[in-house]
Amino acid sequence: MAITNTKLPNGPFANVAYAPASQTRVVTTMYLCNNSNVTVAANVYLVPAQANVADPLGSLVYTNIQLTPYETYVIDGERIVLENGDSIFANISTGTSGAVIMTVSSVGA
Repeated sequence: MAITNTKLPNGPFANVAYAPASQTRVVTTMYLCNNSNVTVAANVYLVPAQANVADPLGSLVYTNIQLTPYETYVIDGERIVLENGDSIFANISTGTSGAVIMTVSSVGA
């Protein structure tokens, strides 16, 4: 099992999980933890290999998740399979960069 932690930026996307070429990675759980004293909004994108992350609406799966101060949002209802260059990107659209830490638990790659 692999666990990665990423401080989410306000604006540009952060690549929080990816599958290297010729490998598969299964994401089991994602946590979005607001470490600030203000409400922030987070976004999560599933981006297939060869897709353009600059077109966020084409890969947006969670939009403006409202995280109240010191709240953690858990995404664990379905497994996400990443193959051959697929990625998960995330950012926050309100709040200070780094206020939200996204933790991804996965198996493989």
